Amino acid sequence: MKYCPECGNKNQDDHSFCMNCGMALDQLEVKSIPTLKPQSAPYQPSAPVLIQRNFLIWWLLSFVASPLYMVYLYFNFEDMNNLELAKPHKEGPSLVTNKDNIILYLVLSAFIPFFSIIVRYWKYDKFYNYLEFSSVKNQTMPVSGKKQLGISIAMIILLIIGTVLLNLLALPIVFNLMWLMGLFIGLGSACLIAGMVLSFYYIYTEYIWQKAMNERVLMINPHAEEKTLF
Repeated sequence: MKYCPECGNKNQDDHSFCMNCGMALDQLEVKSIPTLKPQSAPYQPSAPVLIQRNFLIWWLLSFVASPLYMVYLYFNFEDMNNLELAKPHKEGPSLVTNKDNIILYLVLSAFIPFFSIIVRYWKYDKFYNYLEFSSVKNQTMPVSGKKQLGISIAMIILLIIGTVLLNLLALPIVFNLMWLMGLFIGLGSACLIAGMVLSFYYIYTEYIWQKAMNERVLMINPHAEEKTLF
């Protein structure tokens, strides 16, 4: 049946005009309901996997083979990058560091120890400033980048001075003067002992840094896995 849009009269399907008012029925446009195409969801990159690291294992390996400490440093920066991606923020200091720059400076550190000091300064400075700005505070706080830099420089200077003073004991002028030999032995030993104390404190600050990082990771992901090595 065809219904006239003008008067509402019922008409046969084969009628071209309304039997009541004469309205043309064949000129009616059939309006179709547009189909809605499902829109694809915007691309969202998967969140990085946050992990904890065992500092004791890495320290023991670095003690046996020092180049492994450079690998550990690289993972530290990678963990900071992942932490920033997992919980991005619009304001405050960023944890992100370009990986190419990290690799470049770590390679240079293998030949020029000065670059190793710079890389460690970045590591401490970035993470310390990030935690200081964060509204959620850590129970464990690492030392600042400036303090870590001061510890590293003082430790190196003391160890060098102590070693030089004790080696000067082989000089005839020092060996023949008892007071000068005693002075060199006393100062050299004191510098070496102070340098060794700072080196132990330096290892402790590294442990505290990793502890603070693991603590921050657990704040975001309480089920984060602890990686022994890689």
